[in-house]
Amino acid sequence: MAKPTWAMQPPKLVDPHQSAANAFVSAGAGAETLKRSDAQTSKATVQRKDGRELRRMTIYLPADLAGRLRVCCAGRDVDVSEFVAEAVAARLGEL
Repeated sequence: MAKPTWAMQPPKLVDPHQSAANAFVSAGAGAETLKRSDAQTSKATVQRKDGRELRRMTIYLPADLAGRLRVCCAGRDVDVSEFVAEAVAARLGEL
């Protein structure tokens, strides 16, 4: 009886999250699209489905404050960006 022969193939490295991410992006499921507002800078705006145009911005908060912010927004079912925008607008109105 002949022995079976085996062909070794390298394992396929598939990240299950990557395929889900690719499906999400290719389906156009994102609610926002980035567009360059100025070719000279890296400032980008986000166009929401409701027509609002938002500017992307990075801020740094103390770790404990950032955690409290996330918990507060999750408890109120509010987007962190919306919550911060309202807080900043209220504070600027006081100045």
